[in-house]
Amino acid sequence: MSRTKCEWIRELIPDYAAGRLNDDEIALAGLHFADCNECRDELDLVQLVFSSRAMEPEGLGDKINAAVRYILRERVPARPVTIIIPGI
Repeated sequence: MSRTKCEWIRELIPDYAAGRLNDDEIALAGLHFADCNECRDELDLVQLVFSSRAMEPEGLGDKINAAVRYILRERVPARPVTIIIPGI
């Protein structure tokens, strides 16, 4: 397989494994994986790593956002902002 094509496909592997590619990229990568054992092995490894990641607890994102909003609203005093524009 062409080194240049493999290098391009390998850049796509994380996004391919995460489902973030457009339909054309998915089709091209799929064709390449069918013919290239090295890239397919790398894809298998990335998919294994992705599947073994710990999932965030349900609602964690909402709790973090609420805490940040609280801190910004309640604990940080409003400060005047000075904008300096050079040459004016």
